[in-house]
Amino acid sequence: MADQRVLIDTSIIISFLRSNQKTETKFWELINNYDCYISVITLFELYAGATTDNKKSDLDRLIGFLKVVDFTNDMALKASKIYRNLKQQNKLVEFRDLFIAASAIQVHIPLSTTNKKHFQRIDDIVIL
Repeated sequence: MADQRVLIDTSIIISFLRSNQKTETKFWELINNYDCYISVITLFELYAGATTDNKKSDLDRLIGFLKVVDFTNDMALKASKIYRNLKQQNKLVEFRDLFIAASAIQVHIPLSTTNKKHFQRIDDIVIL
């Protein structure tokens, strides 16, 4: 793994799980070139969507390649500031994305996502 870190958004992992060509996915590229992290919020989203034992088992194996960033008080405060700012601009995104963005910002890790449109609304986030 490289010295660079990246926080991987749920969308990247879902694309990987759905792909028949796993070695051609963004996730595959990331895990081979970066020190990869996910937010505990992403962990929640993934397991919430694991509707079968096989899907849960696949996630269990996949999570072994990643480090999980816990959600802290500072991240909650950052998410609330992001929320107020976006609300004032009438550009809200869903709460889970706010939490993931706040996690990336607080731990100073760029975010890799397929949902750039929403995350680009957020000040101070670095999108890979």
